[in-house]
Amino acid sequence: MNRERAERIATEWKELATIFAALGDSHRQRMLLLFDVGEELPVGAVASAVQLSPTAAAHHINILRQAGILKARRAGRATLLSVDRNLLSGCLEATLAYVRDESGGV
Repeated sequence: MNRERAERIATEWKELATIFAALGDSHRQRMLLLFDVGEELPVGAVASAVQLSPTAAAHHINILRQAGILKARRAGRATLLSVDRNLLSGCLEATLAYVRDESGGV
């Protein structure tokens, strides 16, 4: 038993928990699967592709943005979204390191 690691988990895994929670919804999963590597998509294209109301799509996009999974940049009047694949990769690597007990924790 590692009580010290268990005490640290709340702070060290806060970002991981936010990311996994954001990925836990099928609408948000479908949104992410729209993006090819390095691709930027306008918010409207993402919303229409997953067939959600504009309000529901905005809600899901905001959750992904708050988790850091989606990045946004303005291009004139449009907001372009892209996936932060480095963030997702780091999250999965940290989780695998814990599972393999390579780091003694995250």
